[in-house]
Amino acid sequence: LLDKQDNWHRYSKEELAEINKTFNNKQSIIKDLESGTYKWGIPRKVELSKHQNSKKRVVYVYDMQDRFVLGVLYRVFSYCYNDELSAACFSYRKDIGTIDALHYIKEQRDKTGNNT
Repeated sequence: LLDKQDNWHRYSKEELAEINKTFNNKQSIIKDLESGTYKWGIPRKVELSKHQNSKKRVVYVYDMQDRFVLGVLYRVFSYCYNDELSAACFSYRKDIGTIDALHYIKEQRDKTGNNT
């Protein structure tokens, strides 16, 4: 949920209290996950304005506890399975970004001779 790159000042006092509450409840969350009894919340729908036009982008936001669990799962799976991911997968990977994706595309085009 939070890592060294996060800026704590982005969070309200209420959000920080919720983060603290979730963190202090981690043993109960782990027990529920292990037993298969963890209950996921229903994400709330948020519509964000796009800058170019009046269309809205829909995103779903989980509550703090579910975001905590998803963050832990992301870190575990990323660590355990990073070497298993395709070389063409660039999303949500540590130390890999847009520039790497562009280099990969260029290399593939150069290999195939396809410049379209």
